[in-house]
Amino acid sequence: MKTVSLLALTAIAATGCFAQASAAPKAPAKTATDSSYEAALSDINAAKFDAALAKLQGLQDSKDGDGALYWEAYAQSKLRQNTEALATLNRLQSEYPESKFRADAEALALQSKLDAGQKVQPGMQPNDDLKLLAINSLMGTDATQALPMLEKVLNGNASEPVKSRALFVVAQNGGSAGQDILVHIASGSEHPELSQQAVRYLGMSGGASGRDALAKVYAATSSNDLKASILRSYMLGGDKTRLLAVAKSDASPELRQSAIRDLGLIGDDTDLVSLYAGPSDRATSEAVIRGLFLHNGAEQLVALARKEQDPELKRSIVRELSLTHSKVAEAYLMELLNQ
Repeated sequence: MKTVSLLALTAIAATGCFAQASAAPKAPAKTATDSSYEAALSDINAAKFDAALAKLQGLQDSKDGDGALYWEAYAQSKLRQNTEALATLNRLQSEYPESKFRADAEALALQSKLDAGQKVQPGMQPNDDLKLLAINSLMGTDATQALPMLEKVLNGNASEPVKSRALFVVAQNGGSAGQDILVHIASGSEHPELSQQAVRYLGMSGGASGRDALAKVYAATSSNDLKASILRSYMLGGDKTRLLAVAKSDASPELRQSAIRDLGLIGDDTDLVSLYAGPSDRATSEAVIRGLFLHNGAEQLVALARKEQDPELKRSIVRELSLTHSKVAEAYLMELLNQ
């Protein structure tokens, strides 16, 4: 390894190269403006909004001018000075159109309008986040005011998440007008992506009138998927009458079997047993067996097993009985083992 001579070191030091060779560049010193801005942000974090406003005065034309305007409006909104906040946000938009605070400022402006009691049109907002905020503000408002605005969202070009939220608010507002909108959406003709959601809302909160509406949709639609959703709504609403009607007479074997299983889920043993057709309609009989199992109808299954002569159907009944936790089932299975 070579040794650097004293003469060489002296020469390097004289040029200043040696002393500065590895030194990091110094950060620029903080100005009084920087300190005031940081102190204002600290006050905002501590919810000292009056103090923050005082520190932000005079900073609007600094290098942090857009931030100073945004945080001034934010503090004003927290102090319920909504008119002043909106004026400050208008200045921010005018003087700093490309500000990084633009999106946050739009949301703050909308919230300030809502806090001031102003009406806002969800469909007129520039992005999904603001549309959702505007829609949420309609929760609990007068349905005569809210529903027309929500209909515009549903019939406009909003994204599916926005329309889905609008439909939820329609369902929450209730009333016959809201139900009419749900029925229209449930028909699936104009809004197929929302039809099953509308069906769920009608079944869950529509009461008897909602299920009456669903019956009309069921009769009018050709979509088996939509009909299956309506059957689930009947089941959730405990509508045995309509489930039994579908189980007996629907043209689709799949829908008849779905209705039978749903009858089992709500515990309609008597109607289920009446639908049992033996080997003449094996698919329906298998659905009845499954429906009885879903309701833990061990006694009815044992009664069917004693009468059934078809080996395949009897095996199906015994298989379901073996999965139940019933003394009746256990006794019958022991009886079979001892034969």
